[in-house]
Amino acid sequence: MGNWQNFIKTRLLQSWRFIRAAGWITLIALPLVFIFYLSFLDRLKSASPLEIAGISLLIPITLHFGRKDRKFLKKHGYALPLLFTLEYLMLGSLITVPAIALYGQLAALPFLALGSFLLALLPALSSKIKGQRPWQLSFIPLAAYEFKAGFRQYGWLLLLMILLGLIASKWVAPPLIAILISTSLLPNIYNYCEPKEWMENRMLQAGSLVKVSLLHIGIWLLFLSPLGIAFLLFSNEYWYLLLVSNLISVFYLLFAIFYKYANYWPGRNKLHTGLVSAFMWIGLSIPFTAPICIIYVILLYRKAKIRLAFFKTL
Repeated sequence: MGNWQNFIKTRLLQSWRFIRAAGWITLIALPLVFIFYLSFLDRLKSASPLEIAGISLLIPITLHFGRKDRKFLKKHGYALPLLFTLEYLMLGSLITVPAIALYGQLAALPFLALGSFLLALLPALSSKIKGQRPWQLSFIPLAAYEFKAGFRQYGWLLLLMILLGLIASKWVAPPLIAILISTSLLPNIYNYCEPKEWMENRMLQAGSLVKVSLLHIGIWLLFLSPLGIAFLLFSNEYWYLLLVSNLISVFYLLFAIFYKYANYWPGRNKLHTGLVSAFMWIGLSIPFTAPICIIYVILLYRKAKIRLAFFKTL
């Protein structure tokens, strides 16, 4: 069995590292996240126990299918289903336990425990099957190679989100939730810095940062279009919710692109955008914090242009 004290200590150290990496953004974002959290809890007063448990599992679901620590934890002797169940139960309890205290929906807790256990048993859809030929995805241009890599890594999860959103599209929320959960994966596909020669071919031409960004937006919106069409077929009176969801998705995509090139350096393996990305995802979803996030995206664009201009002189 793995050492549970070491595991808890490691998780705390990881959290502190993410907070330090976020820097001054943490001072702004944490109070805003807390306000959003209280507002979100207030909206749960009319939800059923099953709905509360389902909402509580949204973040664990996103985490589960994208996690990369399975081999490491297994190598150190941890029982993965038990460990994952406890992790997801603790994450989900941040929503379920306050909802129980406020509204007395005690039945949400066993639903959360069962959902956490079943989720922990599912394999990682992002894992490559040994010997399987990777998707060629020749229809995606080389200028959007991040999407090629991203779809190969997260393609099954993204397709699952699209499928679930389409199946439940007669209700208002599922297609929108599918869009937002799919969007939450975007920074992961921009987490690596390509070699300088690749970057020069597409990013060091006049206006190419804008052109590449528009290309990526077009590909992403085309991918989400089945959800949008299904939503409009069944819930066209709420078209503005679809518009807002797509705007959140577009600005989050721009954040991922600009953050990458604002911090680009040849040979840099990974950007570690975890906490910053989480703050942006939440902030863009809150009306009174969204303008701050959009301003931050604009500042990142300026910083990215400066960074790319530096490589022009080399």
